[in-house]
Amino acid sequence: MELIAAILLLPWLQSHTPQGAKVCNSPKFANNSGFELKYLPTQIHDPDFHHTNPTVAYDVKEDGTVQNAKVVRSTGSRKIDALIVKSVKEWKFNPQPGCTISSKMTLTIDF
Repeated sequence: MELIAAILLLPWLQSHTPQGAKVCNSPKFANNSGFELKYLPTQIHDPDFHHTNPTVAYDVKEDGTVQNAKVVRSTGSRKIDALIVKSVKEWKFNPQPGCTISSKMTLTIDF
């Protein structure tokens, strides 16, 4: 499914990429760190928390840092959503020199 989406998206990306900009691969985590949500407690005791699968959107900049992280599908708890965003903002990806356009990413978290 992801491969099909990438193949369908490539012509659009090429036609909408500014002159001289490089179309880059999906960012990879630095130091094999992975998707760690270090600020989330192991047991969640929040009456507003719903066992949904929240989705977070974020951009990965050329230097591998994350910016513009935000929850686009909530857990129902503002506190838990804020902890997810705080964790994602600290993720570090391998730098992609020459990638002048930030990579737009989304992740659905399965609780």
